[in-house]
Amino acid sequence: MNKLNKKHEQGFSLIELLVVIGIIGVLASIAVPQFSSLREKAFDAAAISDLKQIKLMQELFRNEGGPYAPFTIDDKVSGSLSVVVDGKIFSVPSLSANVEILCKTDAAGNNLIIAARHTGSSVIIAIDSNASESWRKLSNQVALTDALVPASTAGDDLAGWATL
Repeated sequence: MNKLNKKHEQGFSLIELLVVIGIIGVLASIAVPQFSSLREKAFDAAAISDLKQIKLMQELFRNEGGPYAPFTIDDKVSGSLSVVVDGKIFSVPSLSANVEILCKTDAAGNNLIIAARHTGSSVIIAIDSNASESWRKLSNQVALTDALVPASTAGDDLAGWATL
């Protein structure tokens, strides 16, 4: 009789297994939205990092007596960016992969807006050189286009954008 009872005590019952699978399902449903939010924040952090690098390059360029330089980086390849003006090379050593960057200046090159968007994010992040250096964002965008970023002037050109 003892031998027979041991056979029935081995393993888990179907109900016990279903309860464990249900608990794992509930935990997974809680974790997945959190993961998506963290992923979007990481994409935005990569865009901000590239914006800071490009802004530093632009400020170094301007301190050497040149105007701000307008350019666009949309090839989605990580690497370096170099701008040569008057025989001087200004470079950014490393840029994140999949980050689109757009620099807009006024005609004289005295005012600057830099905008960036990671291809995995729906947020465009920008900074205006005349707006007390505050970061701004424009949500729910599928691409960084020239039409979305306002022309750079002496005023706060990103006034309609949300503060980051």
